[in-house]
Amino acid sequence: MVERYKLEDMKLQKPKKWDGRWRILIYDIPNTSKKARDAFRHKLKSLGLYPIQKSVWVTPYDCLQEIEFICDVFEINKQKYIRYFRTKEVPEEKELKNFFRIVEA
Repeated sequence: MVERYKLEDMKLQKPKKWDGRWRILIYDIPNTSKKARDAFRHKLKSLGLYPIQKSVWVTPYDCLQEIEFICDVFEINKQKYIRYFRTKEVPEEKELKNFFRIVEA
């Protein structure tokens, strides 16, 4: 019950100044875990991540702890099905900066 409350109220921490790194989340959760996969995708959307493909999402904000927590709640094997990267470059970066309202000096 406590986990559900934490999950529903979860928000990403947005720093005052962006560190210039993108966080890319790739997942491949099998059909045998369709309910967990759908709930996982729904939570990524509600956290504000941007889907660049069906199972590839991006955000400028650190979210590794949140992703790990979501995996624990939905019993998703994060070592097997989830990949999380930090990078300085992404395709369509201008579009992503507009989506996340990132303004650089």
